[in-house]
Order: sequence, then C-alpha cells, then structure tokens
Amino acid sequence: MKKVLIGLYLLFISSILSAQNKAINNTRIYGIVIESDNYKIIEDVKVFYNNEVVCTTDSNGYFDAKIQFDADANEGLKISFSKPGYPNLSSFERWNPGLYDKGVNYLIGLESRNNNSFTSVTPGDLSYDQTLDKLEDIKSKKYFNSKLDNSKKNNQNSVFEIDGNYYMLSNSNWVEINSLDDSVRINNKKTIPIKNLNTEIKRSQINSMSPDEFKVGLYHIEIR
Repeated sequence: MKKVLIGLYLLFISSILSAQNKAINNTRIYGIVIESDNYKIIEDVKVFYNNEVVCTTDSNGYFDAKIQFDADANEGLKISFSKPGYPNLSSFERWNPGLYDKGVNYLIGLESRNNNSFTSVTPGDLSYDQTLDKLEDIKSKKYFNSKLDNSKKNNQNSVFEIDGNYYMLSNSNWVEINSLDDSVRINNKKTIPIKNLNTEIKRSQINSMSPDEFKVGLYHIEIR
C-alpha cells in the first residue's frame, strides 16, 4: 500500500510539472499599425495583452513583444490596440498551437475619418516590408467591397458583373460564377440559367449559396 501511495504521489508531482512547463510559452507578437483611410503609420499606439500594455509602436508604426501565452489552451490569443483619437481595436485568433511557434504578425488599420478599421493576422516570421506588402491585398478587398456595395444600391438583384467578372450575391455573402450561362438550383427543386435569376427571386430572399460539389457550372441557393 505504501508503494502504491508513493507511486501515485510521484505521478501527481510529475503531472503538475509537466502542466506547468506546457502552459508557459513565449510567443512573439509583432507588426505595424496604420490609419485605415490614408495608410499612414501611427506611433505611440499601446498594445495590450491580458489587460496590460506589453509594448508601444515606434516612429515606424512598428511593435514587437514577447508574451507568455498558452498556445494549447482554448481561450485563443486576444490583442488590443489603443491610442487617443482612435476607437480601440481588438484582434482575436484561435489557431492550431504549432502556428504560434514563429510569431504572430499583425497589420492593423485603426479607424480614421469614418473609414472602417481592419486587421490582417498571419503566422510566421515576416520582415517590416513583408508586413506592409499585405496592405495591397487589403486595398484590393476594400475596392472590391465598395464595388459590391455600389452594385447593390437601389435594387434587389442577385447577379452582377463587376470588372468583367460575374457574381451571385445575397445581402451578406457572394459567390463568383464562371458564366451567365451557368445554372443555379433553387431549394434543390428548380434549376434555371443564372442569367435569369434576377427576374426569379430577390436578393433578400437568399439564405445561402454554394457551388455544386461535383458538377462544374452548377450552383445551389436556398431561399426563404
């Protein structure tokens, strides 16, 4: 009985030490903070983790810090950014633990002049210039979204041509389509050419859209 108790005690101590070693990980968080409208860098932005300031952006808008973060926990990684004159912004990521090993890279656009804030967060070891390169993708997405918003004004159409490409839209989502001669199946009952969709249903009726898993040129929508 004594040997059993000693064995259990050693196992208990070993599990505690193992848990402690596993729970404390140094994770690097780093990146650049800019304004969302003119993309100018912002210095003196406070970066928070666990409600504590871990670093501040420098004259290049750059920040870099090591934090103790349990990548195996379920809470995820929440980082917040704050500077007077800008709305606070938080970024929350929950990744596979291994993705945190080489650092977490941020390109942050704080809201300015009623231009919406944005975040681009990726794993890995990126240079300053590589971080700024992500801005081109953000600009493209913002341009595309503005085109979508303009296309939807004053109508209930669900099919649009934007810069030579065709898209099927709901009020909250979009799917790129290959051709207006492709087909769409409505509620898994009725199949029509996509070019006729605008006369069949309103955009606000669409609950979901997706390409067919097996057949090219066929799409499915569910409407209420």
